[in-house]
Amino acid sequence: MLHRLRSLALLLPILLLGLVLLLWARSYLPDQTHFRSHQGRMLIFFVTGGYVLWFDPSSAQYSGSETAVEYCRRVAQVQSLPMLRLGGFEWTDLNFKSSFPGFVAIPYWFIATVLGALSLWAILRRRSQRDHFLPGHCHACGYDLRGSNGKCPECGQDTSRSANTTSTAATG
Repeated sequence: MLHRLRSLALLLPILLLGLVLLLWARSYLPDQTHFRSHQGRMLIFFVTGGYVLWFDPSSAQYSGSETAVEYCRRVAQVQSLPMLRLGGFEWTDLNFKSSFPGFVAIPYWFIATVLGALSLWAILRRRSQRDHFLPGHCHACGYDLRGSNGKCPECGQDTSRSANTTSTAATG
């Protein structure tokens, strides 16, 4: 139980750091930033002025994601605004001081790959460190201390405290 509380205590600052970083990034975005999901991608729209009504469901000018994306693409082409399309990623007009609408599209496969890699890394790291905390193992390197006296044969760490936790079934 104490080990789980310690793990939670270590996780909490990381979660808070993530929240602070998200809020910090959000502080640089325009006030009218809208998120939508469309065709396997997360769309983030940056709009000002009358374009805000596109995203108000009670407005007569409310439009779907495909319509908004196509309009942003046409505006970027006509106004010679920067735009990029590559591997499912897409962005148009990221100048937040512009009066034209713009958007960023991030494919869900990319988000899932990044989160999956981070999860796999965390699981593998946790499994590799699990031996370090088992009774009868060296706290420095995780070596099994049954049958050793005073020092870890693997790393040389003083193990008098760790060796006392060796189970009696294994030594008897």
